[in-house]
Amino acid sequence: MALKTSRLTLLSCAAIAALLLAACSSSKHANTGGATSGAASNSSGSSASAPTGSPINIGVLAGESGGLAAQYGGNGKIVQAWADMVNAQGGISGHPIKVFNIDSKADAATYTAGAKTLVETDKVVAIVSADDYAEAAGGTYLGQSKVPVVGSDGTNLA
Repeated sequence: MALKTSRLTLLSCAAIAALLLAACSSSKHANTGGATSGAASNSSGSSASAPTGSPINIGVLAGESGGLAAQYGGNGKIVQAWADMVNAQGGISGHPIKVFNIDSKADAATYTAGAKTLVETDKVVAIVSADDYAEAAGGTYLGQSKVPVVGSDGTNLA
């Protein structure tokens, strides 16, 4: 099950990258600010220049502890590793990726509060969601937020 989850997370990252490349195809990108958690980093030793544009905020909302820890516990690390790789190669159109990771703890109230934090405070442009237990609780809010959600089974988002 962990291998399936890792593949799903990597596919989610690829889908986010495609969305972001399309969104950043113009030279203008609004700075969404609101950084309160997570970190974007650039690996040293890369031949690419460090991204200098405003950050592209990506949220991860996963049951990394609680009843789903064995299944989803590595999602935040996988998305951060992808962001580090992208940033080491110059970012997306010169914009670094910044990851905001929230552990939903397989708890409906925590998931919903985390979704609101990612959208309203962290100003993410996309969310990787991995919490089969709690997605339904935040699904209506996320559906109304119009922020793309990747990785969810889709039936929990209104």
